[in-house]
Parts: sequence; C-alpha cells; structure tokens
Amino acid sequence: MEKRHQTSPAEIADRHRRFMALAMLALSFMFLSKALMHLLPEDMAISSDYFQIAAAIITVILVAPITLWKMKHRSSSERLVYFSKDGYAAQALFFAQKMSWAVTFILLICLESLNSVLSRYPTEFALQLLLAVMLASMSLIFLFKTRNNDGLEFGGGATSHA
Repeated sequence: MEKRHQTSPAEIADRHRRFMALAMLALSFMFLSKALMHLLPEDMAISSDYFQIAAAIITVILVAPITLWKMKHRSSSERLVYFSKDGYAAQALFFAQKMSWAVTFILLICLESLNSVLSRYPTEFALQLLLAVMLASMSLIFLFKTRNNDGLEFGGGATSHA
C-alpha cells in the first residue's frame, strides 16, 4: 500500500500566502487598467473592461481554495499552525507589506510634485494608480523573496559548499 504525503498546515499556509500574492497581483492589474482608462481613448474602454473581468475571475479562482480550506478545517491545532507568524513565508509577507508601504509612500511624494499635471484627471485616477502600485509591489516583493532557486534554501540562506 502506498503512503500518501500528508500536507502540513504550515505548508498549506505557505501555499495560501502564495495564492494571495498572486491574487493581489491580478487585482493590481485590474486597478492599473482602471487607471489607464482615464488616459486611453474611449474606443479602448471595452477591451479594458474585458481585462478587468479576467483579472477579477483570476482573483476569485486563486482565493476560492483558501476560503474552502478555512471553512473545512476548523480544528484549533491546525489553525494555530496555519496562522503562525514564525514561518519564513509569514515573515516574507510581513517584509513585503512594509516595503509596499514604503514604495507607496514614495509614489505619493512623487505624485505630489506632479500635482499640476494630475489636476486634469479625476481623483479616482490617482487612487487607482496608488492601489495598483501598492498591491503589485507587495505581491512582487513577496513572490521574489519566496522564490525557489537552485542553490538556495527556502529560508533564503545560501547552501554551504565548503
């Protein structure tokens, strides 16, 4: 009889964090397309709408397994491990959140200097642009920090060849 590999709640939490990062990246593309609608001609609005619908569908597909798992697994021991802040992916997510805030703050400073140019556009343009940058920077930093490379451990340290 073949043994099945039982996935631990920590591994599931790491996978779910990766799904959330990908969903945030899809949402950032949706907000970016909404912001670009203010800059593009009206005839391109229809293609932007289709892109936004596709990004929303991708987001739902990525978030659905997380929601179903959380509804199914309600034991306190699994949830304690699942929500632990000690894992590398949890620390990488926290780092990505801090860096995303910094990137967004720098963008706000840059946009302030372009106030005369941006005053021609509605407020939604700046908000959608900020949301796109914030979500994209957070997800890309997280995905970059947790990438799997040959020669690197998942924890980010180089393997010893001495």
